[in-house]
Amino acid sequence: MSEGNLIGPGHSADALAGSREIVTLGVRRAGGARLLLVDPSADYRDVHYRRDFSGLELGSGRGQMLDELACLAPTLTDIAILCQSNWSYRLRLPSGVLLIGEPRGNWHGHMAEQVIAQFLPTHMVLQGEFTQMLAAGARHGLAVACVLDEWPQHYHRLGRRLEHRLSEDHVSLVANSTAAGVALLEAQGVPAHKLVTWTYRHAAPRQVCPRKAGPAGVEARLLFVGDISFETGVADLIRAMWLLEGRLTCRLDVVGTGQIAQMKQFATRLGLLRHVRFKGAVANGEIAAMMRGADAIVLPHRSVLRQSCVLTLREAFLSRTPILASDHPLLACQLVNGETGLLFQAGRPGALSEAIGRLFSDQLLYARLSRNAMDGLSCHDRSVAWGDMLGAWIQRDWPSC
Repeated sequence: MSEGNLIGPGHSADALAGSREIVTLGVRRAGGARLLLVDPSADYRDVHYRRDFSGLELGSGRGQMLDELACLAPTLTDIAILCQSNWSYRLRLPSGVLLIGEPRGNWHGHMAEQVIAQFLPTHMVLQGEFTQMLAAGARHGLAVACVLDEWPQHYHRLGRRLEHRLSEDHVSLVANSTAAGVALLEAQGVPAHKLVTWTYRHAAPRQVCPRKAGPAGVEARLLFVGDISFETGVADLIRAMWLLEGRLTCRLDVVGTGQIAQMKQFATRLGLLRHVRFKGAVANGEIAAMMRGADAIVLPHRSVLRQSCVLTLREAFLSRTPILASDHPLLACQLVNGETGLLFQAGRPGALSEAIGRLFSDQLLYARLSRNAMDGLSCHDRSVAWGDMLGAWIQRDWPSC
C-alpha cells in the first residue's frame, strides 16, 4: 500500500464522497504500544474536517478525543480509530492518528479481525460495549479497555455475558462517566480494581457568570440541548408546556438533531408549534450564550442518556441558569434536588409541568439554584480526564511509553 495524504483545507468532507484514502497500516515506529480505538458513534473524519476546515464543531466530545489522542501520539508507536462512516476510507491526520472508516454494513466479526490483523494493536479501547470486539481482543491477546458512556443498566439485555466479558483478564480497564455508574457496574460483578470514573478534559471556565435573581421576563424561556427523540423526553417537555397553558406562558428552543419532524407534528397537534422553535445543529461556541439567555435548561431524559448529556449539564452549571432534570440515575446522582437543580419524575409530563410551574413561581428557589450552580460544577468535575486515564492504563503494562 502507498501512504495517503490528508486532503487540503480547500476540500470539504463532502468532496471525499465515494473515495478511499489508502495509508500504510503497518508499523510506523518500532518498540512501543499500538492503540486501536473503536467507536462507531461518530465519523471522526467529519469531526476533523468540521473543526479544522469550517471552524464548526457540533458536540465537543469527539473533537476532544482527537485532541487527547494527538497528545498521546508521541508516546506510542501508532494510534488508529475505527469508526462508522458512509464510505470506506483510510486517512492519516497531521497528528499521526490514523482514521479507519467503515460503513454500517461492514461492521461484523470478520471486519474486526481484519482491522486487528492489519493494524496489529497491543491495546484496544472500546467506546461502548461490543461483544464481538471484546471476543476478538481476547483471541488476539490484546489489553482491552471498555469505556462506557451510557448508564450501565442499558446493557441489562446482555445479562451475565457482559459481566463475564468485562471480568476476563484481558479487559484491564472498565470506565463509566459517573461514580454512580461505576458503583452499579461493581454491583453487577465487575472487579473494583478495573473501574474508573471518567470525563472529558474541561478547560477552565471562560468566565464566572453572575447569578440570576429570577426570569428575565413574563414568558418562561426554556432550552433543550441534545438528541431529539421520545426517549430523551422532548415530547414530554412539549406536553408539559401544553399542561401549563393558561397558567404560564412558555417558549421552548430545541437544539440538536434527530426526530425533528415527529416533534413538530406533536407540537402542531397540541397547538404549540408557534411556541416551539427547532434550531437544528448549533456550533459549540453558540451554546453557552443560548444557555445564559434562557430562563431554565431542561434535561427531561427518560432512558437514552449518553456522556454528551453530562457535558451539557456542565455547560448548564457554568451558565448559572437553573436546571430542571428528570430523576434518571445519571442526572440524579449529579444534582441535589432543590439546591443545584430541580428534579422531576422521568417520563411524567405532569411532574415536569409542576416543576416548571414551581420554578417560575418561587423566586427564592430560582435564585438559590442559580447561586449554587458553581457548587454543582465542583462536584461534577471530580472524574479523571479521558486522555489521562488511557495514558495511565497503557503505561501500567507498557512501561516504556
